[in-house]
Amino acid sequence: MRKAPWFFCTLLLLIKLSFTSEGLTPQVEIWNPPFSTDAQKTVTNYQFLKKVSKRWKICVSIPHLKDAFWLAVNYGLIDQAKKMDVGVRIFSAGGYDQLEVQKRQLREALELDYDALILSGISSTGLEDEIKLWSAKGKP
Repeated sequence: MRKAPWFFCTLLLLIKLSFTSEGLTPQVEIWNPPFSTDAQKTVTNYQFLKKVSKRWKICVSIPHLKDAFWLAVNYGLIDQAKKMDVGVRIFSAGGYDQLEVQKRQLREALELDYDALILSGISSTGLEDEIKLWSAKGKP
């Protein structure tokens, strides 16, 4: 099966990597203050954790598992969680048109007392109430 060249070009644009003495290191953008259109952006090398301080229980909410991109994200999350001895549960909303499902899943996960949330939101504004609930409970 031939891979679409646009897919690989897109991946290269999305992931900026630099070589350091420790190998390949992704660069990340830090916006200060976060979630602000007026934020100042700085770029720095991401520092991977070598060890966790406790066995975290993390909720991950993604739009779906219908294509290679989200399947790869799912694989990477689970693989890294195993390496770090972190508990992770993936919530898949079922599609980009399933905002109400994602909202319900985020509220359910909050009731299940996860330590933290990794969110790929279906909507840039439609999940504000759920994010505020997580934040009010001190959950990153």
